[in-house]
Amino acid sequence: MYSEIIDFLTQHWQLSSIFIVMLVVYIVFELKYATPDNYKISPQQVVNMYNHQQAALVDIRSKEAYQQGHIIGALHLLPTELPTKLKKLKKFSKKPVIIICDTGRESPKFANQLAKEHGFENVLLLMGGMQAWFAADLPVTNEK
Repeated sequence: MYSEIIDFLTQHWQLSSIFIVMLVVYIVFELKYATPDNYKISPQQVVNMYNHQQAALVDIRSKEAYQQGHIIGALHLLPTELPTKLKKLKKFSKKPVIIICDTGRESPKFANQLAKEHGFENVLLLMGGMQAWFAADLPVTNEK
């Protein structure tokens, strides 16, 4: 069995090399941008943290999506605007900061940037993003 694998790898070394490179890239990407599950919170936990711990809500969706409906009290901040609007967030650096995107897939990179590059201590993600918020039938507003 092992000899067949070795034979295949040596006969198809280019395919094997591409596979190994892609595997390494995937692992590096996952390690760099993966967020542990304990940093993902449910919509109900967001409500609790906002009400009882004065958590900051940061909505990183597009301007159009934000204007169509966002969580009451959420600050709109595109990831590209972080360097220019960091002062607005600095006052929350010791409090929970909850990052909100559309599906929960875009927010880990932004959360890692806040935590690792800018020293935010408690960065959390809305698990499932605004889609989960809408599914939980929680209130939204389209006011600024």
